[in-house]
Amino acid sequence: MGRFAIAAGPRAQRYRRIVGQITYSSGSTPSVNGGIPKTGYLTNIDLNSSIQVVTGASAPVIAGYGVYGPDQLVSFVVGPRAWVNIPGYHLKEFNKFYNLPWTDAYNAAPIVTSSTNNWQGSLRIPLAADTNSELGAFYLGDQELNTNLQVTCAAASTVFSTVNGATIQGSWNVEVERFAAPAPDQKNGWLNEVSFIHELRLFGTFQLKNGDTNIQLDLDRDYQRIILIFFTGSDKDSTFAPANGLFTQLSLLVNDEVRIYDTVTEQQLLEEMDWNYNIKQWNAGSYAIDFMAQKNNSRRDVLPTDSAVVKSLNLVITSTSTSNFVDVVTESMIDSPYAKKWAESAKRMAA
Repeated sequence: MGRFAIAAGPRAQRYRRIVGQITYSSGSTPSVNGGIPKTGYLTNIDLNSSIQVVTGASAPVIAGYGVYGPDQLVSFVVGPRAWVNIPGYHLKEFNKFYNLPWTDAYNAAPIVTSSTNNWQGSLRIPLAADTNSELGAFYLGDQELNTNLQVTCAAASTVFSTVNGATIQGSWNVEVERFAAPAPDQKNGWLNEVSFIHELRLFGTFQLKNGDTNIQLDLDRDYQRIILIFFTGSDKDSTFAPANGLFTQLSLLVNDEVRIYDTVTEQQLLEEMDWNYNIKQWNAGSYAIDFMAQKNNSRRDVLPTDSAVVKSLNLVITSTSTSNFVDVVTESMIDSPYAKKWAESAKRMAA
């Protein structure tokens, strides 16, 4: 037995386990109690809902976030920096593009009056470049690398457009995927995997003009996807209402002259998404400019923006109303600032 398995030396054992909870606390930002254990290589974090909604005789009305309303902001933090920083609703929509054909089919937001209702709205925080790769893993055995997961908890007045005395309680279980392997500077260590960081963040919220809105994006990163969530109301309160039909076209320009996307209409973008993904599973208002659509793990599919060559990257969105808004979520890979010491150590050891 064991002849089929990878040899003992290069083998990295995969582990999954619940490491703690994040307890819901309205308006605050709690972390995993006890933190994330400092062992192995971290590749994924799952946030499993144990949130409960307690209702009285009159039912509350759930706002546009659905079951993800309590997860106002999900942040994976390393030291002072959040490499994942995204609202729960947006993370759910991103998960659909990242791991096709995943859907949140198991989500549930029951509202039964005079009851304690168990809500199910689990989320994955992927730290790797894609589902077929470990590029972007964090080496938790680095004692200088302090990691944690935080959730900014929305108040009931944000989760519900009509509260009717409902309250929120409970927690999220935090489950991690990690691999046991030698340190990055050792033989069979994951030096290449920790040399990159997969960054996923809400880049910004923008009120659209009656006409063109120019959004200048960051440089010095390899873009994988740009996720767009269009809505009316506010993404900070219970008026959040994602919807289609809030823009007419968009363009993506490099150096103000090279048009990566050229006046693509809303319908054309939806048709491209249907072609790329073969299944329509996103909510109204969610769109993706996907540079990873070929799904062949080739970096030729990403959009590089090295500032030595690229001087500007502008997203131009055309709308017909100043009442429309867009949240721009960027997914990209950058060189890890935490890998330098491991690369230098590996070079010294090789010499």
